[in-house]
Amino acid sequence: MYIAAIGCGLGVALQAIDGTLMERIIDVANEFKVPVIPVHDEFIIREGDRQLIEMTLEREFRESFAGKGKFGTLGAKWRNSAGEEELVKIDLSIEV
Repeated sequence: MYIAAIGCGLGVALQAIDGTLMERIIDVANEFKVPVIPVHDEFIIREGDRQLIEMTLEREFRESFAGKGKFGTLGAKWRNSAGEEELVKIDLSIEV
């Protein structure tokens, strides 16, 4: 099933989509003067900026994948300055 995907360029395409999504989130953060440090597919942010980044991630994901199909939830992991982790689900099935 996945053999056909190997070497066809799908991985490169998905990396480009991921990179574009990350870049859009950084752009929005910059507009609001919110400092972010991207680390691979994560961000280091101030705890107080979590809601903005979470809302931006949801919006940009929807815009990036509009018309590409239906999605359920997007999982995110937040870690605070004490190292405590919280797993959150962002519901992408709701039409906005």
